[in-house]
Amino acid sequence: MPLYLYVDRELLGKISGQQAADAVADFTGSFKVQSCVSPFPDGAKAAIGWQYNNYSGTPPMLAHLALTVLAVTEEPVGPHGVYRRLNELLGLEALPEPPPGYRDVPLMWRVWNNWLSGPGWVYGEPTAREHPRWTLQGWARSQGLVRHSERFLIEEFLEKTGHDRDDPPLVDTFMEWLVYRGSVGEGLREKFRSNATRPILQEVLADEAQRWRRDGVRLRYRAAKRGLLSYDDWSEEFSGVVELEGGWHGVPLDVGNGSRTFGPFDQYVFVRLNAPMSQLLEEGVLHELSSDAAVRFGGREAYAFHEAPSLGGWLQCRRIDRGMTCRVLVHRRRLASLLDAVQGVQPEPSAIDGWYWIRSLEVEPGSAVVALLDLASPGAEAGQRIALVGGLPVGPTTYLVGGEPDVDMAAEEDSIVHFGGKRVPIGPGQRQFSLADLVPNPGSHVLSWGSRRLTLRTVSFVRETATHGGVARPIAQNGTKTTFGKAARVGSSGSLSGACLNGVPLPDVVAVRCPTGSECLVLTPTGRLRQVWPSMPLWLREVGLQPASVDVMYTLRSTFEPGSYFVVRSGRQHMKQVVATSLKTGDRLPGAVRSRARPDLVPELFGELEWRWVGTPDRGLLRALAAAVRAQDSTPAQIPMPQSSAELRTDVVDEFNAPNPYDEVLAWLSEQAEGRASIESFSEAWSWACRRYGLEHLASRWRLGLATLGRLGHVERDHIRRQVAVAPAVLVALPAAAGLHVLAGARPSRLLERLDDPDDTDPIVGSAASSLTVHRRTSLTSDGYVLGPTVVYVEWDARCRESVQIGLKRLGVELLGLVSTQILTMLMTLDEVLDSSHHMEISPGPDPVLWMPSTAGDGRWAPCSNDAAVGLYQYTVHGQRRYGWRDELGRLTLVPLLVGQWLSEARQGRTKLLIHDPIGRRLLVPAGLPPPELVDRALTLRTGLTPYQGRRGRANSSCLVYENVDEQTARLVATLLKQDLQNDDGTLRFER
Repeated sequence: MPLYLYVDRELLGKISGQQAADAVADFTGSFKVQSCVSPFPDGAKAAIGWQYNNYSGTPPMLAHLALTVLAVTEEPVGPHGVYRRLNELLGLEALPEPPPGYRDVPLMWRVWNNWLSGPGWVYGEPTAREHPRWTLQGWARSQGLVRHSERFLIEEFLEKTGHDRDDPPLVDTFMEWLVYRGSVGEGLREKFRSNATRPILQEVLADEAQRWRRDGVRLRYRAAKRGLLSYDDWSEEFSGVVELEGGWHGVPLDVGNGSRTFGPFDQYVFVRLNAPMSQLLEEGVLHELSSDAAVRFGGREAYAFHEAPSLGGWLQCRRIDRGMTCRVLVHRRRLASLLDAVQGVQPEPSAIDGWYWIRSLEVEPGSAVVALLDLASPGAEAGQRIALVGGLPVGPTTYLVGGEPDVDMAAEEDSIVHFGGKRVPIGPGQRQFSLADLVPNPGSHVLSWGSRRLTLRTVSFVRETATHGGVARPIAQNGTKTTFGKAARVGSSGSLSGACLNGVPLPDVVAVRCPTGSECLVLTPTGRLRQVWPSMPLWLREVGLQPASVDVMYTLRSTFEPGSYFVVRSGRQHMKQVVATSLKTGDRLPGAVRSRARPDLVPELFGELEWRWVGTPDRGLLRALAAAVRAQDSTPAQIPMPQSSAELRTDVVDEFNAPNPYDEVLAWLSEQAEGRASIESFSEAWSWACRRYGLEHLASRWRLGLATLGRLGHVERDHIRRQVAVAPAVLVALPAAAGLHVLAGARPSRLLERLDDPDDTDPIVGSAASSLTVHRRTSLTSDGYVLGPTVVYVEWDARCRESVQIGLKRLGVELLGLVSTQILTMLMTLDEVLDSSHHMEISPGPDPVLWMPSTAGDGRWAPCSNDAAVGLYQYTVHGQRRYGWRDELGRLTLVPLLVGQWLSEARQGRTKLLIHDPIGRRLLVPAGLPPPELVDRALTLRTGLTPYQGRRGRANSSCLVYENVDEQTARLVATLLKQDLQNDDGTLRFER
């Protein structure tokens, strides 16, 4: 096991039993007393002697090495902060250079490693190593795994995740969160990939969580940015300059000599820096503009300035994009290197001790002088001629594998481009190529052209489990009526997010596994024992799904009395599974099931000793069996008619190997740090994915993609914040579907893999996965294009429900009942929506247009002089469309567009627009007039499949077809939409 000599002030405090600050003072004070100003030569001498004596006793230089590591983990002091801090700990001046005798430190580390490789092997393997850049302090850096700056990252993690429990946060949770923190996060992840380093990180997380709960946040400036210096020739003074950010408009900012407020026409903030010039230039100054914004100025060894007449002086250069003449201020430590790189310049001592002016210096991009002056070369910012376009980013310069961006080159770019060390073949005149086409492996990759480089990283996945974006529709109860609010960031109580219905009791499916060759029996409380024959719902047979379970309520319908028992008799030993059914009136579907008496099985059931219950055992079974012994069932047998064959749908396939932009974008959104993205980011990801896979006709239809993901319960849209959030991952029960559940909400790629992996590293997840059977289906258009994401169906033996539920919870998936049924029962009718909504006193905008419905179920907008007449109006308010319904009482109510259109249809007397096919269990809706959003979502969640197109009647009118809609549900939808449900006349023709 690798051994790390990790030391920080919290650890010293624990070891000594003191406060951390006192422990550091005691520890470093011993060096000041014993070794004056140069402890390291003494430590090196002792280490050599210890090695000569075959490592007898404890390592005498252990405290010396611990001191060097402490300097790494402490808060740095300005640039070259490790040396400055170490000198300060030793009681010396905080100079940016090694303390006296520090060159003996590597020798002590080598002795330490030799001991661990020899007699000290029982403690662990050596890990201390030198660094190609930090040749002296690299050894200590290799042991100081968590530096002070990284503690700010841990603190941010605690704030972002809202960790307020007494238990310390888990390492795995923190490591997952780091994925979204770019190169800084990746660097920290790399340190702790080894199991040997995990205990150190867990200890630090526990310390930070305890300190954070006790003291709150450290004094820090999370909004800090790097400012520039401005030099005035006349006064020979420096001041700070920072570009004004939009969030600072109207906010009082401390500019060093008072507060000022800036507006949108201001470009710069000038700050008076009340610090000695030597400190400003060499160490830097952190100036607090406001309580949550600060800027760091200075802190370099060289500065280049260009003349800025509009600012009244010289402004510090941040980068060099073209050749220019600069005025340079350089410290004596950098002066010799600079003079070696340039010729013919004469430095002049400045008024600041140790600093020199070079009045005129020609600087060219890419020259050695650029690096010596700490200037940036043209790169990812303003001077870059190559840009990364599109892709599926999950963090700064981090992309999902397969979602690598395109590279867009400027017209004048003629450099040879390399990616991952290999030349990229670029044709004449080609100005864009796809990194995804190069199929890079996960990891870091360098894109280089000319003298410029750009680094990006690809990951196969980020999350091992599902999480959501925290956006939901709040549910409010107003008497007997329920209202669903607009999607926003709300708590989990009483809300709807995607297909996750919280705070509301849900009806559930009663299903039992029924293997091939089984017999299904029903035992009534009066002693009747009948055999029944379950039938598979038509819509399942049409998509090629044959679940191994049966839906008890769908099978029994209204034939048997409440309190009956459903028994499955299967196997050579005639094992019995039994479900105690309550068979409430609301649970049962209309219609009778064919059955026949089975008195021959009564003795076998009466003598059964071991019943395998699904759900809670019921002692009433014994009374029913006793009644069966006495009963004589004279009901004639009703042998079932053969189940009609079902033609497989060609528009739903179980294997679809072509890329699916719905799947790609849903996975991308599920991997985002907070489970949500801006509308702009969503549209860019959608457009890129469609173009990537040759679906140009869909590239601009991001609203279609968003609407489809919404109706399937995968996402919610926050209109106020202009964001799209992935919904909680749930397995939702489907009505009349033989126990099938459909997966809705967040779908990171690893979730889908782990659902189907009985060998998962987590035994609880593996146990659940071994009980699951996963089916996948994809809906297609008649042209073979995808209509939505892959639909994931899951089934399991009802006896394993508890273990399945526990395993799913580990994956972030919640098991829910009949959400679709509950949503419909909670929705208000159109009239109730109007009565419970806020009525407007004045029109929301000028120039209204009136909706004129047509007999085909669609309509057009017509100009009108005012909005006084009854009807649906459209207004344009600040570039956004708003819709209002004027009723017969003259009240004007803001309504969603589809609600207003259905009101218009009812107002015109067109109330026969909904057609129901009771045999095929289909609901037909005019294609030009889809149901309101939540009605549509509830109907879609009855199958998990998007509705498809059909045509009916002599007029060959187009319609949307929703499957698995029974008559009771269809009548409820008709009531909600003020329609009179019509029966299908047999003229439906499918367009699939």
